[in-house]
Amino acid sequence: DHASFDEIHRLRRLVESTKRSTSLCCALVGNKNDLVYDRQVTVSQGQNLAADIGCRFFELSACDWNQFPQVYELFAELYSTWRRTKMSRDGRQRKSSSSTKFKQAIQKVISGKGPSSKRTSHNGVG
Repeated sequence: DHASFDEIHRLRRLVESTKRSTSLCCALVGNKNDLVYDRQVTVSQGQNLAADIGCRFFELSACDWNQFPQVYELFAELYSTWRRTKMSRDGRQRKSSSSTKFKQAIQKVISGKGPSSKRTSHNGVG
């Protein structure tokens, strides 16, 4: 119905603030597309809102099992997007962590606390 459609922006902001992220893996799904005469939200309104919030738009009917491939496609796409985003984010975290460790190692060497600062005496006794 139109009331739930109007809530989409508020719900998205709520999820973003909870996740502390603006990159969400989401889709806007219109249900009951079999009830053509009772339609309250047009396809173009759904598509425009989906474009506005940065996600794909799907319409289906929970009563129509022939639309199962569309539902499968929706969840497969969401999972694929989530996985790519997660792997990309994990890669950045690893890179950041590695660069931080490298900087710390360089600081130790510069400050004289690293492995190269160990001095050995001329007689070989440390």
